[in-house]
Amino acid sequence: MNGPEEQNVALIPRNFIERGTFMGGMFKIRNAIEALILTVLILIPVVHLPLSLTIRIIILCMTALPAAMVALIGIAGESLTAFLMNAVRFLVNRRVLYRSDKLPEPKKRRTKARNKEPKPKKHRQKRKSKKREHAETATSDDASGDGSSDSSSHAEVKKKERRIFDTSTKRGIKKQAREDIRFLKYEQKLAKKAQAQALKKAKQEKKERGRLRKEEQKSAAASAKAERKEALRQEKAAKKDAAYKKKHPDTANTSSKKKKRKNQTLEDYLPIDKIANGVIYTTDHRYVKILEVQPINFLLRSTREQLSIIYSFIS
Repeated sequence: MNGPEEQNVALIPRNFIERGTFMGGMFKIRNAIEALILTVLILIPVVHLPLSLTIRIIILCMTALPAAMVALIGIAGESLTAFLMNAVRFLVNRRVLYRSDKLPEPKKRRTKARNKEPKPKKHRQKRKSKKREHAETATSDDASGDGSSDSSSHAEVKKKERRIFDTSTKRGIKKQAREDIRFLKYEQKLAKKAQAQALKKAKQEKKERGRLRKEEQKSAAASAKAERKEALRQEKAAKKDAAYKKKHPDTANTSSKKKKRKNQTLEDYLPIDKIANGVIYTTDHRYVKILEVQPINFLLRSTREQLSIIYSFIS
């Protein structure tokens, strides 16, 4: 009973020291390489500084040495580059979860109508506004100067009327010939003016038809594009539903899936119905019990401690 305590020999396995390390598993090779690269990157610009040797050594001790130590030790058991990559990946792919009773206010987004016709260009709007202003000024001038227009119309009628002279004399014949020539020139002038107006009107109509045709083509292209987008969206949704039904055949006959809420909450990721008496009741009718396990290093304990652990489990 009072004999010496028996010592059990424990064999250390070959993989006790983690691979890829040196100095008895103190540092990892990857950390050492990163520390060396970081030291060289800091060393090169500091060496070329136009300062004395003592100041450069002090700068190196204040910059390169701490950086190399951090890279050699690592952060949270990982190398410096692995930690930075994980941090960037987390920042890119993170999701903000909210409680169902504390959802944030939804942001108002401006959505463009799919079948809405494209707006006309600015210069067209300016041209239309100028035409309207010109028409309004013309109507106001007509309304203000009715009396003057009547008098001028009478003068024009007098000018338009063909005068007839006595052709029995040479003088009357000459006057009648001059009047005929004048009236003929006047008619030619009116004809040219009417022709120019007709050409101008035809050009304007042609231009208006071209503009309307372009607008119709643009609206048709926009509507066709919107239809194609809607068809692609519906096709993607159908493929997604088919994949989901294929993956979850039990829920294929149930009602269609509800649309995901815009602001996802924590309840969407935890299928928990209730928690009672230390048991979790899930939404798919399962019961989960949570146990806390504290691991111990059994092989490094003494014989008495090992036996006490074994007896505690037996009891």
